[in-house]
Amino acid sequence: MQAQYHNGPSVEEQQEMRRQAKEAGEEATQKSFIYYFFRNKLIFILIGGALIGGGSLLFHDGDEPENENF
Repeated sequence: MQAQYHNGPSVEEQQEMRRQAKEAGEEATQKSFIYYFFRNKLIFILIGGALIGGGSLLFHDGDEPENENF
């Protein structure tokens, strides 16, 4: 019996598949970095705004004038 040597893609096809997979992986990594970077920035801005807004409401003296000479 003769062994069958060609069971899968050739060396050139394997190299092309690896190149395509590497490009797809790099593209996905770049997109996910940008997405998570800006998503995290938005979360920090919202939390910071809520803290500043809550703090200003908490320590606000109402409608009292700041200068008591008026």
